[in-house]
Amino acid sequence: MERIQILLVDMPLLLRELIEEAVAAQPDMNVVATVPEPDALVEATREARPDFVLFGVTPEEAVSFPKACVALLDENPRARALGIEHVEGQAILYELRPGRTEIGEVAPEDIVAVIREAAARPWVE
Repeated sequence: MERIQILLVDMPLLLRELIEEAVAAQPDMNVVATVPEPDALVEATREARPDFVLFGVTPEEAVSFPKACVALLDENPRARALGIEHVEGQAILYELRPGRTEIGEVAPEDIVAVIREAAARPWVE
């Protein structure tokens, strides 16, 4: 079974630990890297080649593509980015195909389910 590769970037320690624990319990997922700052995101994705990037966003960033997400998708249009608004526990899935999925309030197991569901969708060229 091919594992879903996940990179974590720029989120509060408690949230990161909850996500790492939830992902570690999944046989089909693996955290390949953790990046403390968005400035290192593009370089880290070149090295780690993740399928998903999970990052913290502010409430202001949650209404549009955060700059780090835009840079990531410019570099790797097949990547999927899951932005977690760490102030109110909301999450948003960004993909480089028209669309944005509002996830709402989330728990770590919800994040795992969203990643798995998005990874299972076929990529449309």
